[in-house]
Amino acid sequence: MANPERGELDIEVAGTTYTLKFSMNAAATLQGRHKRSLGQMLREGDDLDVVAIRGILWCLLQKHHAAAFKTEEQVGDLIDAAGGFKAIIDTIGAVFALNADPNGTAPATATGTGMTSTSALVESV
Repeated sequence: MANPERGELDIEVAGTTYTLKFSMNAAATLQGRHKRSLGQMLREGDDLDVVAIRGILWCLLQKHHAAAFKTEEQVGDLIDAAGGFKAIIDTIGAVFALNADPNGTAPATATGTGMTSTSALVESV
């Protein structure tokens, strides 16, 4: 179960719950594999670069699910099962928003204008 105070967020895909967590070591591994900074990959994700999106989600799965997702290709299958990259983009943004919030209170459904958006969530009336 995710602990928002530790920057974790749960997602459910095909009846299985996965806990996403930003890990510095996984991010460093991702950067080394792709020879690009995490910031570059987040911007590429905003531009719908599917390789970047898949890699970032791989990074977020490593803390709790490394054994199940050893390769980024396996994460691609998870993205397909979740409904495609559009279904995952907002989730990735929510994890980073949660990790940027010092109070650990960013809502699990937070969406801005993209993965690196700093736009505030506006509640619908």
